[in-house]
Amino acid sequence: MEARTKKFDFKDYSSNKGLNMLGLLFRKDKKQKGLYQWTHHQPLKKQQSSKYAFDGKLILLIDGGTFSTAADVASVVSSNTNARFIGEEAGGGYYGNTSAISYSMQLKNSKIWYYIPVVRYSTATSENRPIGHGITPDITLKNGYEDWTIGRDVVLELAKNEIQ
Repeated sequence: MEARTKKFDFKDYSSNKGLNMLGLLFRKDKKQKGLYQWTHHQPLKKQQSSKYAFDGKLILLIDGGTFSTAADVASVVSSNTNARFIGEEAGGGYYGNTSAISYSMQLKNSKIWYYIPVVRYSTATSENRPIGHGITPDITLKNGYEDWTIGRDVVLELAKNEIQ
């Protein structure tokens, strides 16, 4: 997790001013000038498989509802396994997101709420993929309106057939 600053000046206009205290938990990045790193969690490293590790065919179902942590998991699985993906492009970005800390504010006259994310969360991935996209499936398939009305899930059916 990284930020461009550890002091957010617009906090006084936000309904969640207490978030500014989190800036104290960021430290200057020694490798990248102008960035601050969240230092209160250890980076995860790839683990060696145990003797009980699953080594069968792994299929993940994804679509536009696959975002946030689900998109992070899909990205890491894609980067570290030979899993197959069925469905539609994931809704969350392959390289991470800005979901960690956001300030919420309301416009004075219109009363419209908006959110300003201030922290970039990077996912531990190694593949080179287009920026601004989530995981794209190996097999693109979408449940249609008629499928939903009769309770049929063609994506799940295909996944079951692929496993067999």
